[in-house]
Amino acid sequence: AEVVYLPQATDARRFRPTAPDPALAHDVLFVGNSRNTQRHGVAWAAAVELPLTVYGSGWEGRIPPALVRDTYYPNEDLGRLYASAKVVLNDHWPDMARMGFVSNRVFDVLGAGGVVVSDPVPGMEELFGDLVPTYSSAAELDDLVTSLLADEPRRREIGRRGAALVAAHHTMDQRADVLATWLRDGIARRAAGVRTPPSPT
Repeated sequence: AEVVYLPQATDARRFRPTAPDPALAHDVLFVGNSRNTQRHGVAWAAAVELPLTVYGSGWEGRIPPALVRDTYYPNEDLGRLYASAKVVLNDHWPDMARMGFVSNRVFDVLGAGGVVVSDPVPGMEELFGDLVPTYSSAAELDDLVTSLLADEPRRREIGRRGAALVAAHHTMDQRADVLATWLRDGIARRAAGVRTPPSPT
């Protein structure tokens, strides 16, 4: 059987470009739970003392408590939070990174017109070109984020180009259209291969 990879996507109704909200402004943002493990991107950001704000649970004993703004942020308002941050941090489960499954957070942040940095994943450059800068160590993360924080024109360019790319190619509606096309084609192929049974005599 043929196996086809269909990437993650974003809900364009929820994650679309919006004006930054000064009340939600953060230099470096991470939204997610600890998953009861030491997530290297967050741990590295804390270790090099980047101006990090975390929304999520399970971080007790893993990062300084002062970095956790709240244990929860409503998903329906997440696009506005992403759009209001200067840089959003992303990481992947090791098996996702190894197998080339790009996190939906990357699609969501870019769809909202935000800037996201991530650990490297095979295939991410094919999806997004140079719009998702990557890090592989604490030092690389520090240099990358520090550079982005100091370069507002680059952040604006990434936000503009990223939102346009996601809207054009990576929405849930577009993924649904692909699935519907595959389904129609599969039904048509099956129908064409079915012979009309002989008439009874």
